[in-house]
Amino acid sequence: MIVAITICTRQRPVLLAAALESLTRLCVPQDVVLQVIVVENDVEARSKDIVTSFADRLNISHHLESEPGLSPARNRCIEEALKVDALWIASTDDDAEVHPNWIAAYLDATSYYPRALAFMGRSRFLYPLDMPEWYPVPDSKPMQTGSTAWLYSTSNAFYNRAVVASDGLNLRFDNDFRFSGSEDTDFFSRLRIIQGPILWVEEALVFEEVIQERNSLKWRFKRMLRDGNNLGRIKLKHNGNVAGALAIIQFVLKMMGYGILKTVKGGIILVFNELEGMKLLAFGLADFVFAAGVFSAFFMTPPVPYKKTDGF
Repeated sequence: MIVAITICTRQRPVLLAAALESLTRLCVPQDVVLQVIVVENDVEARSKDIVTSFADRLNISHHLESEPGLSPARNRCIEEALKVDALWIASTDDDAEVHPNWIAAYLDATSYYPRALAFMGRSRFLYPLDMPEWYPVPDSKPMQTGSTAWLYSTSNAFYNRAVVASDGLNLRFDNDFRFSGSEDTDFFSRLRIIQGPILWVEEALVFEEVIQERNSLKWRFKRMLRDGNNLGRIKLKHNGNVAGALAIIQFVLKMMGYGILKTVKGGIILVFNELEGMKLLAFGLADFVFAAGVFSAFFMTPPVPYKKTDGF
């Protein structure tokens, strides 16, 4: 059985090398052949030498996708995975390092849940040591393997060829999200609508170091505003204008309610415990920002952060 591991990259040589190095440490079952597919989204092959330097330790190939944007790059990954006749396609990012049991955990899940076509795993974010303790980091509470995944990310995903093959569902990433991000949320949301739940695999771990330029409240809130805008666009796209608008309003009211509860509770707790109070206030503010982002889908032009590369 062939499992394709796909990575998109653009002008991040140091991070890409670390990501590929982590793949060399994977524990691979005897009946599995891994094929690593690196798609470079650029006008020239700047990272080809890095990729070929791993050829003695990995079955690896480099492909140049000159059409700019996340969606064209991810769709090129799909095409290359189908060419090598991969049964399963694993996806991670060029700024992520995988746990040695990453692929084995996903393959175990396919045995336990043979009808599932897609799985998501845990991404653990490694924050700088100088990050404030009250910083509103994403929830990292453990989830049970086999439960329904509600957050979708190509930084840690595993899906069957039937999702993308011409004799299957033939899904592709939507170019409407090529520069805004959330093309993965849109892709797997469509799969969920068509096929049913996408399952969680807690043991399938990847680690993402948060680079310094992303270690600020300003960056975090800009990201939440953008993710909210993308989620609102997805609701409109999948549900139609009327039902989508109602879904947005319902979601915004729910998030505003969460934000009010957290800020009121945080203000009270702040008197007795400064750290816990600050945490709740920060999370409450984050809820307001995310709600504003979702609502902005009605009128705001989508941000295009992926026209620029960050990292190194």
